[in-house]
Amino acid sequence: MKNRHDEVDQGRRAFLINGALVVGFAMVPGAGRAFADTEVDTLGTQVLAPDLPGSLRTNPFLDAWIRIDEKDGITVYTGKVELGTGVKTALLQVAAERL
Repeated sequence: MKNRHDEVDQGRRAFLINGALVVGFAMVPGAGRAFADTEVDTLGTQVLAPDLPGSLRTNPFLDAWIRIDEKDGITVYTGKVELGTGVKTALLQVAAERL
């Protein structure tokens, strides 16, 4: 069986040509409220985790993405590791039910 990930051209040029909708979100509701009194960076954005790289400094709870391509194909990404507990299967079922 051929894996769909083998067919994906992940180059920057292919991304700009194909375009897509990518939505990121945190799986923990209300997680940002725990950092109400935090520092603010030069753009006025709260820095919740100064030790993390890039945009994770302002949103450390970002751990899942949904990509919808131009052919209405949907890909779900998550920061969770599959260790035989069915985490990825459960996440795909939730996404399928909600979409």
